[in-house]
Amino acid sequence: AQATELLEENFDIEKYRDQPLDLILCIGSSHAVGSPAAAVEAFASILKPGGFLLLGEGYWMQKPPAEYLAFLGCTEEELLSHDATAHLGDAQKLSCIYQRETSVEEWSHYEDTYAGNLFAFIEANPDDPETSSCSERITAWRNAYLQWGQHTLGFGLYLMQKNEPSSPKE
Repeated sequence: AQATELLEENFDIEKYRDQPLDLILCIGSSHAVGSPAAAVEAFASILKPGGFLLLGEGYWMQKPPAEYLAFLGCTEEELLSHDATAHLGDAQKLSCIYQRETSVEEWSHYEDTYAGNLFAFIEANPDDPETSSCSERITAWRNAYLQWGQHTLGFGLYLMQKNEPSSPKE
């Protein structure tokens, strides 16, 4: 499949049932399918035996405070622990063959860069009508990250491989 096809807004998973894929990358976008579990289930259904799914997913490092959940507009059930995320593929015959948690320093670097880029845009575009609301959003996001997120929300990479079907016994 063409990589550009998979990036289309109207991606139709059914199209790939007859043409399974060798590799699927889903980095920070499982919400487009509904949830991390729904994404793993959907992608497992279109992977070739022996194929790979690389999932980049947020996870809870600890129980999230109610105030943080309210800020994010989500529920605790929307994400799992690191270990539970690594086992999302078990029911779909996917084995997690590699997993890596980002460090607090790496995640903070990502968050700092994200905020820095938005603040730079705001500074470079003072007459843009979105500048004020963008500034409010990134300031609130940054404060929430510093208050709750850096010790609550982690990010991991999970490389899963679809188990080969067992060969028939003779």
